[in-house]
Amino acid sequence: ELYDLNDMLTDSCRPTANLITVTVHKDGTASFALPRMEVGQGITTAIAMVVADEIDARLVDVDVPLEDARQALGTAQSTGGSSSVRSLWNPVRAIAAEARARLVTAAAERWDLPADSLTTRDTAVRAPDGRSATYGSLTEAAAKVDQPAVSSDPKPSSEYRLIGTSTARIDARSIVTGSAKYALDVDVPDALPTV
Repeated sequence: ELYDLNDMLTDSCRPTANLITVTVHKDGTASFALPRMEVGQGITTAIAMVVADEIDARLVDVDVPLEDARQALGTAQSTGGSSSVRSLWNPVRAIAAEARARLVTAAAERWDLPADSLTTRDTAVRAPDGRSATYGSLTEAAAKVDQPAVSSDPKPSSEYRLIGTSTARIDARSIVTGSAKYALDVDVPDALPTV
């Protein structure tokens, strides 16, 4: 019954939620530029799992690079209080579900099939007759979809296959090789050192 720091940080993201995007690339991968700082807590992996589950992609096909600061995002870029997953949960699920609906609609138009007869799995749209199309092959057509022909609502938790499971961190290699970028590594032009 209390309004806490996490509630405040979540509310601060709402006004700019429409400025975050999931991008599906021609190579079939999807990415979400994370407007937070990964400081070892695993948010890149957690958000990648959310995107992969909502868009029905393989986890290896989802990249979550850290986004450069954008003035338009304001406090929605704040990293702290263990708020990142909680505050990004609904916006990221919504945009990934919208992307999935647009990909399905693009495939339905390509194949002249009812969109609700198609399914998605492993970064591809699948038809009942066995045809499939990778997300990469549909990305341009999906970008032109005005109104998806299927629901763009996020999935119920009963349909998750990654969320709630144990997985290796997607940034493990960059951590052990020293290429991971942390808060202290951020170069701000003309900034002076402070303590």
